[in-house]
Amino acid sequence: MHVEDAIKKSIAKEIYLSILDVSFSHTGGSIAIIDKEYTEKVKNEYIFRDDLDRVDQKDEKKQILKRLIEAGVGNEYRLFHILDRKLRQDLLSLDGATVIDSYGKILSIGSIVKISGGSDEGGRTAATKQLACYGLGIKVSEDGHITAYGRNKDEPSYIEKVFTLF
Repeated sequence: MHVEDAIKKSIAKEIYLSILDVSFSHTGGSIAIIDKEYTEKVKNEYIFRDDLDRVDQKDEKKQILKRLIEAGVGNEYRLFHILDRKLRQDLLSLDGATVIDSYGKILSIGSIVKISGGSDEGGRTAATKQLACYGLGIKVSEDGHITAYGRNKDEPSYIEKVFTLF
């Protein structure tokens, strides 16, 4: 196994454990894993105000989250999968979406995602599906159900359920 494959497997395992923790806690949550080629687009168009890389000294929430993550990780890289498991659960349980890139770097936490109008579903589902256009979106309902969304391989503009766990 290549080193990169092992890292991706480790990231996937820790995300899986975290969504199970959120599911069993019945708090609800949302995480999106953004493909590398879409990272800047998502940061600029969907999570602009909550982008942890964007310097904004007036945004107290962002400053607190950055300090909390950096204390949990021990460096400036903000890697989701190496944070303490309980901290990951707490971060995912915050209102809004947690967005990471495909290498596990946390892009935002508690993001209010810009979505197109006309959704007939709840805000968490709409935001998760919007982010799934650029990778994989996972929604954990307060009742514990887990649903993942991704692009259809044959029709990339169509978002479909990838898996559901009850």
